[in-house]
Amino acid sequence: MSSTLTILRNRRKGQNDSDARLRRGSRNTLVGCGFFISLFLVLLIFSLVLGYQNLIQDLPPVENLEILLNPRNGSLLQPTRIYDRSGENLVKVFAPEDSPRRYIPLGAENPQHIPDALAEATIALADPDFWQNPGYHL
Repeated sequence: MSSTLTILRNRRKGQNDSDARLRRGSRNTLVGCGFFISLFLVLLIFSLVLGYQNLIQDLPPVENLEILLNPRNGSLLQPTRIYDRSGENLVKVFAPEDSPRRYIPLGAENPQHIPDALAEATIALADPDFWQNPGYHL
């Protein structure tokens, strides 16, 4: 018959083995969760990069923006036209021939300029905290 000391040692050894198994299981769970979180972050970054590339692929080069946005004859400042199925022009939004556009500078050096008070009033109506905010709204 086993002694009491041997029985206690065997019980303690069994408890230690079950504790070790529990620690190994929790460690494996943490490693698995860390792997899936890392995989998710890599896929998220990869999809963001692909989305950004898709977004900017059709944009003109920065060097051409000055030509495209030229106030007098820039091609990006042409009016929007809406056509029907047959190709007939239905609507011209801001057509230059209907309401001619003129480039009017802000500076007071030019005799035909926009007064500073008008520019300030326009900014105040469009964005009252324009001069205080960092340039973006969250």
